[in-house]
Amino acid sequence: MHLRKSSSVYAIIKQYSLQICEITLSSPQNLVEIEIPTKVKHQRIILRWETILLG
Repeated sequence: MHLRKSSSVYAIIKQYSLQICEITLSSPQNLVEIEIPTKVKHQRIILRWETILLG
């Protein structure tokens, strides 16, 4: 499942000044996988879905 940039989750993450290229939701583990483009390489961060929704 791919979330659109206009989603509330993207808006919340954008507050941290992160340029998100893609956000994917893994349903079984209820995790959000975020890829952040950096000068060196793409940094991948795994966050729990509830954490992002609850702030």
